[in-house]
Amino acid sequence: MIKKTIFFIIISLIILIPYHFRESIKHASIFDLKKIVFSNVKHYKFSELLEKVHQEEKKSIFDIDLYEINQTLLKLPWIKKVVITRILPDTLKISLEEHKIKGVVFIDKLYYYGNDYKIFLKISYSDIGDYTIFSGLNIDFYEQSHSEFINNISEMEMLRDLAKTILPNEFEISEIHKTLFRGYEIIFKNSRGKILLGFDSFEDNLKKAKDILNHFNKEKKEVLLIAFQEMKESDSAVVKLKKGGINE
Repeated sequence: MIKKTIFFIIISLIILIPYHFRESIKHASIFDLKKIVFSNVKHYKFSELLEKVHQEEKKSIFDIDLYEINQTLLKLPWIKKVVITRILPDTLKISLEEHKIKGVVFIDKLYYYGNDYKIFLKISYSDIGDYTIFSGLNIDFYEQSHSEFINNISEMEMLRDLAKTILPNEFEISEIHKTLFRGYEIIFKNSRGKILLGFDSFEDNLKKAKDILNHFNKEKKEVLLIAFQEMKESDSAVVKLKKGGINE
């Protein structure tokens, strides 16, 4: 309560007194910046952030350009939002919101993308972890039509989730690739082959793929490819085995 009272007294004085006195008060040593506090930080060290927002010694808290600090921090890949508050007499509080990884997309290079479907960090294959790579799009497509990019990624996310619920657990998905003319490819980890689904009948084709994979697993034969394209009217699929045999 005492702190709030002092705060309001100071603000009232600053507002009511003449300009030149007001400027003198604003630059009194009591208002020299002494502390910068960061909150909600996971991917950066305090020293890194402090270096980015470095301010001159004995600089009045009122002379600090909050917009400049905001824009400087937003250039850091993990930072999504910045809120800066002056806490009188001598402290800056900087609250950060970092991007949350929603997935991995390959558009000329590998990137994390966030909940807003915007890419925010270029990564290497060692950073992928358990995420599925979504590929088949390019950077021009991303930059020119973000809404279409969202639609494409959302469809691939749906396909990934559907495949995980239907296909045998031992077939872990590494990548879902959108081709120009043949539909979607589901590529498995550890070179365990792929499924070419076409552009529709995803659930039906995945169920057929499950039966095919289980069938050849029992025969101890490794499947390299199951292809459903151009077979929408048929209950069959083209299957390529590791030994080079093709079965229908």
